[in-house]
Amino acid sequence: MSENTFAESQVRRIAPCSRWRIWLKRVLLGITALVLLVVIFHRPLLRWGVDWGAHHFAGKAGYQLDWQLDGPVITGFKLGDVRVVGPQGAVLQSIELKNAGAEYNLVKLLSRGGGRFVDRFEISDAVVVLDLRNQKPRTEPLPSTQRKSLPDVWLDDLALRNVTVRAITQDGEILLKNLTLVLKQGQTGELRIEELVVPQRSLHIEQVRGNTALQDRWIRLQDLQVMPDLTIQKLAVNLSQLREGDLPLELELSSGTSRLQTKGSLKGVGRENLSLDLDLTVDQLEDGELRRWVALPVGMTWQVNRLAGHVSGLPGEPHSLTADLALHATSFITGQDGFKVDDLNTRLTMKSGRLEIHDAVIKAGRNLLKLSGQADLPPSWRQTSSSPATVKFELDAQALEELIPGHPMLKGGVKGGGTVSVKDALLAGADLKLGSSDLAIAQYSFSDFQVNVSTDAKMVTVHEIRANLNEQTSAVVAGQVNLEGRQQAALKVTLRGEDLNTLSDLKQWLNIYPPAAGALDGAVDVRFEVADLREKNFSQVQATGTVALSDLKWNQGSLEKGTANFEFKENKVLVHALDLVFDSQNTLSLTADLGLDEPRPLNIAWKAEFARSP
Repeated sequence: MSENTFAESQVRRIAPCSRWRIWLKRVLLGITALVLLVVIFHRPLLRWGVDWGAHHFAGKAGYQLDWQLDGPVITGFKLGDVRVVGPQGAVLQSIELKNAGAEYNLVKLLSRGGGRFVDRFEISDAVVVLDLRNQKPRTEPLPSTQRKSLPDVWLDDLALRNVTVRAITQDGEILLKNLTLVLKQGQTGELRIEELVVPQRSLHIEQVRGNTALQDRWIRLQDLQVMPDLTIQKLAVNLSQLREGDLPLELELSSGTSRLQTKGSLKGVGRENLSLDLDLTVDQLEDGELRRWVALPVGMTWQVNRLAGHVSGLPGEPHSLTADLALHATSFITGQDGFKVDDLNTRLTMKSGRLEIHDAVIKAGRNLLKLSGQADLPPSWRQTSSSPATVKFELDAQALEELIPGHPMLKGGVKGGGTVSVKDALLAGADLKLGSSDLAIAQYSFSDFQVNVSTDAKMVTVHEIRANLNEQTSAVVAGQVNLEGRQQAALKVTLRGEDLNTLSDLKQWLNIYPPAAGALDGAVDVRFEVADLREKNFSQVQATGTVALSDLKWNQGSLEKGTANFEFKENKVLVHALDLVFDSQNTLSLTADLGLDEPRPLNIAWKAEFARSP
């Protein structure tokens, strides 16, 4: 037999069997379709199937379920007398509700997906108990590649009535009591909360009332009375782009006399990085209003008359923010009888990782301070103290006593300016020049006071500190202080007094009377370590100086001239030469050493020539 004849016989044997199997499959599929149609459209049977499935899977998860199920199921359902009890250690402890129901369209489920097929959903008289102490923390964050976008869920009719949620936490019980939220497309609904308690935030509010509106994909809350003096006039969010992470919003609220308005959008909602793009306006915000919601430093009071501008970027990453804000504030006081500011105006910008202060003007009584500066913004707010910053200032203070009204230690006026830089919360550099023609520090008055000081954070250079008690008398200090190690200092003090009788304040300061006339010139070079002064170790202080007196007169005595050359070292005062000339016939010369830590410290060698009693 040929190969072709054998193949044809095999085909003839197989063909009848294949046709029989095809017809059998068709019959079985038809029967299955009929059974499915019967199940689907036979409501009691369908409800029984759903009820059995729900009890079966609830039991496998450890939950006890009791309910009354009604409705067609294929287009909606109704639930009554629902009671769910969770297993020990579960987050969901129990659910009890009187009524619940939903209407949906399975055709929409196939065409629009799971978030758009429900037309109506309602719950009434429900109590939900959660135990968040049983919530297992996620040990590792979910990789960004596994993060899913928010679901596109929307329904045109939502009604939650008298829903209570109790959430038990380590810090106490969070309570949301009798929430009613009604949202219906094209109609005015309502939002009511009988009581809200959040122990962690010390939040307790009651009788929240407001209106709701649903239009297209916008959800709006209007005239929401949160507290007697806190009202949300408008809160609106647009959910049309939520799947892409965008949430356009509008907010207007008032608290007391304060008012906040913002409009813009949040981007990256439900994703790893949330950014904002908002226009912001704040009016009449007092510290007392903000303290109700956020912890603020104690001992400070202030009022922001207006803060307005635009902010965009990632709020948790300062270096990524872009902002342009104008600020006007008043009534800034630090503590009782503390530093006082009457008016502050400035503009703040943030761009490309840098914060800039533009022409800040601060007024305090008759005192005026102008500031400008810049700072590098860090990747995190926690690193703010380590960021480098530089501030330039100009000071025109005509009445320093008005800065701290309760403690006017400083009086008079000061003018000047300078630059201050910081890095890692430490001084990195400064250059200060200040001057005054009528300064008083405590009981000491100065006709002229000048300060010219600079530092590079390693060395302070005192170019000049000049204190004139009057036009004839002055003291000048110059030198350097090393800020590293034990802080070595080398200073030179120069004294000048053309008419010592003008030192009338000596009686008040030192309880001594000034001479009737005379002049003084002197200079002292001092070397010491600041650490020694803190340790009260004066033995390492070194000083050398000279003093010259001329035409000195007091009561009935006089001194034509006098000179002194002295030194201080190793806790001793060494007078190398003291020459006094009372007149051409009466002189006195002496040397001496005075040990400050010896029982008999004074040694004097002297020579005198007296023709008559001085």
